[in-house]
Amino acid sequence: MKEHYKTVIKLGLPPVLTIILMLFIFYINGIYPFGNGIMTPSDSTYQTVPFLNDFKDILDGKSSLFLNFQNAGGMNFYGIFFFFLSSPFSLLVKFVDKIDTMKFLNILVVLKMAAAALSCACCLTYCRKQLDTPLIVLLSLMYAFCGYIMMYYDANISWLDIVYLFPILVIGLERIIKKQCSIIYLIALSVSCIMNYYMIYMLAIFVLLFMAVYLLLNYKDENSKIVCREFILASSLAILISCVVWLPCFFQYLESSRINTDMLDNIA
Repeated sequence: MKEHYKTVIKLGLPPVLTIILMLFIFYINGIYPFGNGIMTPSDSTYQTVPFLNDFKDILDGKSSLFLNFQNAGGMNFYGIFFFFLSSPFSLLVKFVDKIDTMKFLNILVVLKMAAAALSCACCLTYCRKQLDTPLIVLLSLMYAFCGYIMMYYDANISWLDIVYLFPILVIGLERIIKKQCSIIYLIALSVSCIMNYYMIYMLAIFVLLFMAVYLLLNYKDENSKIVCREFILASSLAILISCVVWLPCFFQYLESSRINTDMLDNIA
């Protein structure tokens, strides 16, 4: 019972303290919900907010995910959704009035930071059981307030989803090595590919380096072949599972003006 209580504290304190600290920052700076200040004045103003409003119409049954007439005279919203909005937190926009969507971004950032603190605490609790509670809480808070979040929260808040998914991926890698079980890694990688398919290169670099170092140090271990097999199979399966998302989005991307400049050339 005592150990269970300690685990609850380890996992509960980081997200709670993250929310409290952010609300305090909002309070002293007059940022919503304690004022009219906006935390995300950059690209989110011209991209994320309009797209969230469109997504709200889709959730309300007023528009379609595959044929949306509210942008560019008619477009397929599928690729836009998985580029900017593919996060479970985006579903909360259904309960927000369109006029308040800009302020709602403040809340989304805080929630994603809290999720990052929670997942980091889970990872440290599972992978480094010898760490005491204060250190886990401190490290989790440092992770939630890391430079990546502080740099990119105002550009595209969907980039923050990869932060709270990463510690789960690490847990999955740890389980592959210790228990030759790849289910958590498979789920974490599949969800990461679906939610941030164009940011997955960072995770790919990490997991490849991680496994390379493991095999270099443990190639004589009798379980190394099993670990390698589980890793390759799970990674391949995750790519296949997520291809229903990233492959159509990739084809749509190839047809966009980011790649296809024929229309712009004709205008010029």
